[in-house]
Amino acid sequence: MFKSISKYLLLVTVFTIIGFVFLNPGESVSQKPVVLFTNDEANKLRFTDSEWEKEVIPKHEQDLISRPIILFEEPEVINTNNGPTIITTTPADVLVLFKQNDSTLNLDSLDVWGEKWFLKKNVTKRIRPYIKTNKEGAELHMKSVHIPKGNFKVGIKIADVNGQETIRKYRLKVE
Repeated sequence: MFKSISKYLLLVTVFTIIGFVFLNPGESVSQKPVVLFTNDEANKLRFTDSEWEKEVIPKHEQDLISRPIILFEEPEVINTNNGPTIITTTPADVLVLFKQNDSTLNLDSLDVWGEKWFLKKNVTKRIRPYIKTNKEGAELHMKSVHIPKGNFKVGIKIADVNGQETIRKYRLKVE
């Protein structure tokens, strides 16, 4: 009798495990929490208030028809005396449009980073799963992105298949 109960329990256990492994798809990409910078990275990249007051980013060049266009839809970019600035809270929703012009985008050229003086931390691999192509180019859409509080400088670069590239840098203030 115990042998039949043991076999029964073993079968139930095996089928339960199989059910969880094969029938439960797990979290989708959209459900995983997105972290732009880890706390350790943020500590290295964060500008102090006095450093931040002095940190100036030149205004962006005018978009040219021969290069891709990078448009921050969310959060909004504000043009300040110290350059293009994004002010947001954490977590933040992020929507960036990449519009192709004369040529198709080369998504392999996408580069996203945080920087402070000579230090640069590439975060492209973290955001790449959230890039979706469309007929106008591509978009980066992430919900509830965790960004540690502080003042940061971030950059985005993308090129088209002909090598024409656009580089944008932003001041990022996370409250």
